[in-house]
Amino acid sequence: MSAAALVIPAVPVQAAPGDLDTSFGGDGKVTTPFGANFSVANAVAYSGDKVIVAGRVGDAITGDFGLARYNADGSPDTGFGTGGLVTMNFSPLSDVPRDIGLQSDGRIIVGGLTNSEPAGDAIVARYTTDGTLDTTFGTGGTTVIDISGVGDAIRGLVVEPDDQIVGSGPAGADSALMRLNADGTLDTSFGSDGIVRTSAGIGDHFFNIARDADGRYVVVGTVDGDFLVSRYKTDGTPDTAFGDDGRVITPFETAESDLAMDVVVRDNGNIIAVGETGAVDDIGITTTRFALAQYTSDGGLAPGFGSGGTVTTDITSTLGAAADGIRGAVLQSDRLTVAGFCGESHGITNFLEPVVGDFCLARYDAGDGSLDTAFGGDGTVITDFTGKGDGARAIASKGGKVTVVGGAEGPPPGVDFALARYMSAP
Repeated sequence: MSAAALVIPAVPVQAAPGDLDTSFGGDGKVTTPFGANFSVANAVAYSGDKVIVAGRVGDAITGDFGLARYNADGSPDTGFGTGGLVTMNFSPLSDVPRDIGLQSDGRIIVGGLTNSEPAGDAIVARYTTDGTLDTTFGTGGTTVIDISGVGDAIRGLVVEPDDQIVGSGPAGADSALMRLNADGTLDTSFGSDGIVRTSAGIGDHFFNIARDADGRYVVVGTVDGDFLVSRYKTDGTPDTAFGDDGRVITPFETAESDLAMDVVVRDNGNIIAVGETGAVDDIGITTTRFALAQYTSDGGLAPGFGSGGTVTTDITSTLGAAADGIRGAVLQSDRLTVAGFCGESHGITNFLEPVVGDFCLARYDAGDGSLDTAFGGDGTVITDFTGKGDGARAIASKGGKVTVVGGAEGPPPGVDFALARYMSAP
């Protein structure tokens, strides 16, 4: 047999669920500096095959709205803004985008806060498909909503099929929903002149929102240190068929600080809230871990999910070593993929910038809450960008892939937009 006959053609290795998608950025990862010291992406959405990301550009005191759009291969979309980037200043103090959505014609809706986080107002801005502020929306392209006079914001939003916009977030010491017409005016048929303000207890705070198949709004957050899940009818009134007068409060065992940061609604109407649960150990160190809770359509904990309806996952926080937390979730068929951070410093769970952690993903069976070991080998994936501080804030899915965004520490003292795309098809 000749030597040539012994040559065996190389067989390409097929990417597995949880592997980085090397067609994106060359190695599955992309970082984008905005020329500011600190830039962190908070939200992501798909527009066709393009990826749109929104986040804060600049420090926590004077930062601005920043948007970036990427082609399918992770390269900047130069038809958007300047070289794929848009920066917008709305006030002398910090302006922070928190969530993003698309209207039916492709125009981009961004919700967040303006004029500083502790004392500012909620804001919604609309951009055209090329990244220009759309001056036909609201007043000169934005709608600013002052609910409580201090500390108002949009943390999550959904764009309705008719292009109305519903936002959720804090309203001073309370929480609020607000609904805008497609042109940016408040919808006066919703709540009181377009706003529903509610108090669930001490320290209640809405973080995110989803819309179910019946058009109801499911909102998650925290109250009295526990998971908070509320459901509202389309007119903004509490849905009293859910839980106790429209809300359910769920403590996790031994936990002292539980935050529900995102929510998805399954095809069967069940609701899954995801976030983190934290407790102080015997030597006074606060440790957090991934936390999930599933509810039936009437607000009861789903008995077949995890332990009595809840699941916790320790990824790096064993023995108080570090903090892990979920910040976003997506459903693909009946698999739930969550993304956030792991390996952060003790007790640093709502970090302004990533400190020492990494991007962290986990995939669960949405039915029983077990980790899907087909994803990453054990159900979890950790991604390091720089060997320094990285943290994920949001996730979006398209086809058989998921894109995760957040921040990655670059050259001192900077943090840049960071994106990673993973294979997720079974």
